[in-house]
Amino acid sequence: MDQLSYEELKKITLDSLEQEERVLSEFKIIDQEMSALKNENARLNRELQKYKEFLPIKAALKAKKMIKK
Repeated sequence: MDQLSYEELKKITLDSLEQEERVLSEFKIIDQEMSALKNENARLNRELQKYKEFLPIKAALKAKKMIKK
């Protein structure tokens, strides 16, 4: 098996570190996007709860349940 020179090993190592850095950066972006989506989902759920408490909608939901039975 051929032995790699110091410079070749150094280049391979640096390339590997750059790739790892890019992947970690992408994971960080994905994590931020997921966090934003979770916050948006929580906000929408809170808003949905407000509308569920609105009397005509609440009555319609109960009627829908009764029809299904």
